[in-house]
Amino acid sequence: MTCADWVQFGGVLFLGFAAIAVAIFGPYAGDAFKRRLLAPRLQIKYKNEPPYSHQTKLAFQRVENFPEEFPTYYFRFTIENHGKSLARSCEVLLEEVWTANEQGKYQRVKEFWTTNLTLQGNLYMDINPGRPPVYVAIGHISSPECQKKREQPYSIHTDRFDYYRFIFDFPEGQRLFANIDSRPRGKHLFEVVIVGENFEPIKRYFVLSWSGNWTEDDQQMLQNEAIITLKGSAKELEV
Repeated sequence: MTCADWVQFGGVLFLGFAAIAVAIFGPYAGDAFKRRLLAPRLQIKYKNEPPYSHQTKLAFQRVENFPEEFPTYYFRFTIENHGKSLARSCEVLLEEVWTANEQGKYQRVKEFWTTNLTLQGNLYMDINPGRPPVYVAIGHISSPECQKKREQPYSIHTDRFDYYRFIFDFPEGQRLFANIDSRPRGKHLFEVVIVGENFEPIKRYFVLSWSGNWTEDDQQMLQNEAIITLKGSAKELEV
């Protein structure tokens, strides 16, 4: 065979292998491209202002059947789906908690393990594209009177005489004595992960700076005393 014959033979052989590869892997590649193109695209938003953080009333039923109400600040972020398909079985987890020491260095809280946060009261939720934002509460700071009378710590790792705590909004069944339920005044870091059936886990970080100076003045409270900041990645932090 001449050199030209070898070149022609090689070309035919290459085309043959290429045709076989397309026949075998083509459908999978097409499905992967379609999944990527039509995948859900979740966006997490937070600002330290209403409606994300806001003052409301926390009510408790009294013996005489009249509710007892206390002013409370709730801190929530939102999840929106800007993709082309349903985000299935979304679940939000508070994965890790750190607290800054006197030198400002974050240290992981060993008395905490991964716990759910609820999506508007649900542990799991499908999120459609174009639907209104889904709110996820991280926690709240109720008045010192409320914490003293109605929201005493259930965790054995919490100072039972601290009435200025940031209290996590964990589902009722996941509030355990051995797991921390709140954080005292100071600077803290929360790692939140959103997981689901048809998208890669999404990780975000929230930094809480809480002075412990309680006030019913919304502007003073949310601009100076209790501030949460959303961070997109660990690169923005010193952990």
